[in-house]
Amino acid sequence: MKQLQKKGLILLLFIILATFNVWALDIDVQVTPVQDKVVPSQNAIFKFEITNNERRDITFSFSYLDIYWRLKTDKLIVEAQSTKAIDLVLEPQKEEKPDLLTIIVASSDKTFREEKLLKVNLLDYRDAIRIEPIIPEPLDPRKSNVIKLKILNLQDFSFSSLRIKIESEFFGDQEMIDLDPFETRTLDFPIDFDVLVEEGSYPMKIQTFYNDKLIKDESLDINIGSYPELKEIVSPKSGLLYKRVEVTKENKGNTDSFEFYSKEVSLFQRLFTDTQPKATKITRSGNGYIYSWQFKLEPGDTRTIVMETDYRWPTVIAIIILILAFIIYYFTKSDISVSKKVMDIVTDKSGITKMKVVIHLKNKSLGTIRNVKVMDKLPIVINNPDSFGTAHPKLIRSVHGTKLIWDIVALSKKEERIFSYNASYKLKVIGKLTLPRTLVRYRSGFRNVLARSSQVRLFH
Repeated sequence: MKQLQKKGLILLLFIILATFNVWALDIDVQVTPVQDKVVPSQNAIFKFEITNNERRDITFSFSYLDIYWRLKTDKLIVEAQSTKAIDLVLEPQKEEKPDLLTIIVASSDKTFREEKLLKVNLLDYRDAIRIEPIIPEPLDPRKSNVIKLKILNLQDFSFSSLRIKIESEFFGDQEMIDLDPFETRTLDFPIDFDVLVEEGSYPMKIQTFYNDKLIKDESLDINIGSYPELKEIVSPKSGLLYKRVEVTKENKGNTDSFEFYSKEVSLFQRLFTDTQPKATKITRSGNGYIYSWQFKLEPGDTRTIVMETDYRWPTVIAIIILILAFIIYYFTKSDISVSKKVMDIVTDKSGITKMKVVIHLKNKSLGTIRNVKVMDKLPIVINNPDSFGTAHPKLIRSVHGTKLIWDIVALSKKEERIFSYNASYKLKVIGKLTLPRTLVRYRSGFRNVLARSSQVRLFH
């Protein structure tokens, strides 16, 4: 018994001496958090700065006496009278763990030992990831919809193989993504309803899995709207110079439907297009005009829009006009042009005025014109004409004046003829004298054609 007491006293003395040696060393250890705000699977990092004021080099090691973290660091050699720092990385070993841990710093020669209490701010996964749903309001159960989820990583930590799942009693879908630190991703979930769902509010769950563990479970309500069941029938009909489009819309649903229909036509088509009913709006476009209709269909209502483009009557009218124009042109056109000029007008001392009359004919057609009769007339105040040149006319005198007639057997295409004669007159009254038009008569096909020159006015 006495021997055991003696051994105990020796051991106690040894511990006291060892503690005295540790306290006696001039070593300072400072700890600074580098990354102390972490999610359950994220490494924590602390900076250990050791100042060795002793006159010898010392090697330090770090240890953690529990199961929640594992240290990932080497030993640190601090030379005499110097300071060195090292980042101590703590790798989590369990999801659930305390936020306080003790790190032991000790020298390799057992002369120094110090415990440092570290505090780690452990975040919940729900605080690291935020999900913002973007859902159409309301959802249409008759067609495909897209639910968008905006995924935000709020921490300086990468999430690999993060599984996002949406689920309701009508649909379900999931997608796997990776998230970089502070990254934002938007996921699209196309959904289809297998049955027509009644209007109302229904729950939908959004679940987030990381490493096959549910880390976030949210629930929200989605609104299913009441929609009309609209039936549309388009009946086109077309023929020669005619086009008709009939659009019938029928609301077979249980709520009002606000409809819009538009049709584009060219500028030329618009001139011959009629609609029933009249368009709500007609706007100019790059290719012509856009007719648009806006209307409300109550349950059970039917609306028919008729758009008719008819070129038939305008075409018939255009053909009639062309025919009339051709007839007028045919019966009024002249293949021979005729002009009349007075030249070399001289008045002598006795008051007698002498002049030369020149008549110019030209065949404008591409064929020969036969049996052409040229007729000119002089008022009674003008004396008998003379000096006819090579073509002598037939003269017919009457109390109204003198007629001059030239007969041309044939006038070839583009051929020109000139007839001239001299005449004189003496007027006692100052004024003007008008020479009548020269007439040219010939036959073209089954019609008689009469061409006229302009009148000639003489002033004296």
